[in-house]
Amino acid sequence: MKVVYSISLASGKVKNVLKLVFNSFEVPLGNKDGTSTDKSSPKKEAGEKEVGQIPLGSVAVTLSVKIGGKLSFDVNFKNNIFTLKLGGEAYAKAGVVFGLKNVLEFDFGVKGTLISCDFTTKIKKSGSSYSKYSISIEASAGKVSVYATGKVAKVFTLFNESYEIWKGWSLVKITW
Repeated sequence: MKVVYSISLASGKVKNVLKLVFNSFEVPLGNKDGTSTDKSSPKKEAGEKEVGQIPLGSVAVTLSVKIGGKLSFDVNFKNNIFTLKLGGEAYAKAGVVFGLKNVLEFDFGVKGTLISCDFTTKIKKSGSSYSKYSISIEASAGKVSVYATGKVAKVFTLFNESYEIWKGWSLVKITW
């Protein structure tokens, strides 16, 4: 698997996209349709996928391992400078699930941030040409939370709580 961050400017539209590449299969996330005006999308869930399940002594109790992420983007044009931002995080969850799947489920566990990145790219417009003004990346990792959820028929949420138990650490902030 590869993760590629790409920026493009064509036909008056600017795109900033994070692509998840699995062999010849790509999943684009972010400002994939492009925009010619200011546009933003707040951080929202990009999806969660269960990658493993281990039965713990009975059919109604399992250890579940999931990965997921959140993503946001922002495009702004001011003073002849495009400011493109893409922010996201990837996390892993491991929890014990009690109950009958799709009927009544209680899930308790730990969620940890594998990596959180914010990319900011500035492109300067001079006449009819464009050039890189600056690029920066800020990355951090390690935020850990405990969580508890209870659902009936995957439709009704009885409770959904999360508490941060460690703030993590900053890995890097680079501008060039």
